This record gives sequence, C-alpha cells and structure tokens, in this order.
Amino acid sequence: MKTAIDEKTAVKTAIDETLEQIRLILHRYTWSEQPVYAAMMGDVSIEQVRAFTLQYSVFPLYNHNYHGRLYVICPDPVWRQDLAEIVYEEGTGNLYANGIAHNELWIQFGESIGLVREDMWNAELCPGTLALRVYFEWICGRSFLEGVSAHMLAGEAQVHGVYSRISKNLKKRFGLSDAALAFWDVHDIADVEHSGVGYKLLDKFARTDADHRLVLKTVRDYCGIEQLMNLDIHRLMQEAA
Repeated sequence: MKTAIDEKTAVKTAIDETLEQIRLILHRYTWSEQPVYAAMMGDVSIEQVRAFTLQYSVFPLYNHNYHGRLYVICPDPVWRQDLAEIVYEEGTGNLYANGIAHNELWIQFGESIGLVREDMWNAELCPGTLALRVYFEWICGRSFLEGVSAHMLAGEAQVHGVYSRISKNLKKRFGLSDAALAFWDVHDIADVEHSGVGYKLLDKFARTDADHRLVLKTVRDYCGIEQLMNLDIHRLMQEAA
C-alpha cells in the first residue's frame, strides 16, 4: 500500500524529471546561439535593429492577448491574482516601470532608434512572426496548463541574460540612454520571476503523466515556432543590412 509520503515522493520525482526535460529542450533552442540574438548582441547596424524591432513588437504591443487570456481562464484564485498583477504591470508600469506601460517602453525604444510610433503599431508582420502571434494567442486561451507552460516555462525562461546583453550592446554601439533601453532592462529582471515558477506550477496543475507529457509537448511546440519566427526576423535583418 502506498503511503502519503510515497505519493509525495513520486510526484516530486515526476516533476523533477519533467523540469529536467524542459531544461534540455530549452538548451536545444538556446537564444544566445540563435542568429537573430547573436546579431543583436554583436555588430548589428541601426537598420537591422529597426527591422528586428518592428517584428519583435509581437510581444510587447500585444501581450494583453497572451497574459490576458491566461488571467481569464486561470482556475486558481491565487494564481489568478498573480496574473492580474502581471497584466496590471504590463498595462500600466505602476509597479516596476515608473508608471510607464510596457508597450510604451517598447515604443520609446523604437523612437530612440528612429522608428515612428504609428509604424510600430501597424507593422506588417513577416510569416514567422505572424505564426508565433496566432499560435501564442491560441495556446494561451486553449487551457491554462498549456498557456502558462508556453508563456512562462518556454517563452520567458530564455530572457534573463540575453536581454541585458542586448541592452549593453545597443548602448555601446549607438549611445542609447538608459531610458531608451528600459524595456530590455526591466524584462531581464522581471522574467526571471515568471520563468522560475516551474516546480510550483507543475505541483499545482500537472498531476498526471498525461499532464506532464502535455507540458513537454507545449514547450517543444512553442520553442519550435519561436525559432521559425527568429529565423524569419534574421532574414529581414540581413536584407536590411
């Protein structure tokens, strides 16, 4: 007969194994080794940064379609409260960004490199970026476990370290101010917290082997689609060189 201790140990083992498999998936898709991020951390031209920025707007300008959907379908009041805080911060910046909404931080970055606000909001997305946007909106509204796995276990897990290196490189190459680069610096710190919820998330919402398989499939799917977007953006950057 299994005791409560045995069941708790089995659950912990399953979670640890799933988190290790997630780590291996993320290693396969490491941002720092993808051409688009290597370019942004290297000898990138201002024209290439502009091309990148118009496409990468798919995250900061439309985040309400991702975190917002997660908030709506979240089945747990404690997690829903945490998501409400994230949605509030993204929309207002009142908690960590001196009252500047995160989409506005992105617009300010774009303006600092010579882009026009209206062009950023109305940018024509390349096929890879459009595919990411459609998938991300869909998965964040499909089920909470899938949506939060894509958003926090896959998407935000790669941010820390890469955003700070991009920020430092852009400051060095183009003399951008700290205010212009605030988006990168704010998210390099904030997304550590979001991506560090793995054990807590799986312990609460992934209770079966099927749940764990679904989490791994979602992380693989998200990383694969995001890589397609990154390759397409890098193509545009090469054309802009």
